[in-house]
Amino acid sequence: MMGLQVDVKTGMNHIEFIETLLHEFSIVLKKIVGRGGMATPDEMVGMQNLAQHIEAHIQILAQDPEQKARVKEYMTDLGKIMNEVKALGQRLQERMKAKQEQQGGQIDPKDRAKVAAMMIQAKAKEANTRESHAQRTAQRQTQFEMKLVQDQREHQQKLAQQAQEHGLELQKEVLKHRMNKMKAFSE
Repeated sequence: MMGLQVDVKTGMNHIEFIETLLHEFSIVLKKIVGRGGMATPDEMVGMQNLAQHIEAHIQILAQDPEQKARVKEYMTDLGKIMNEVKALGQRLQERMKAKQEQQGGQIDPKDRAKVAAMMIQAKAKEANTRESHAQRTAQRQTQFEMKLVQDQREHQQKLAQQAQEHGLELQKEVLKHRMNKMKAFSE
């Protein structure tokens, strides 16, 4: 939350870590809303970094097909939190714009840079999430199509095997009938 980048570690309990961070994130948001719903530029940068860190852990967890439902739930929860963060960012921008108008158009360049960076980060995260979702959707579609082709092949093989077995049964019946005729003819 201090705006510092944190590296993602592997080999840890990502489920517990994600759930803890989501819970802590919601507590921080409640505190900000409780004091009037205005975040500082530093808090906004910190929340953006935290969201990226949580998403990185969710992406690691998403590699496990058995965690599909959990990943979806986490992404939904993070999306809700980020909607609140986005609203805080818009309020901060409006406050800074009003402050700028009061000061005759002058605003602290440091604050302006932080807000601009925060908005760029939010847009990049949104685009990244959209792209990641599109990739997962395309991958699922490809897997579905491959499964259909595999099922069709298996069905064709099964039909061919049944036809072969039926042909053998017919040949067996024809031979049996011929044997009976030959037996009757020889008697």
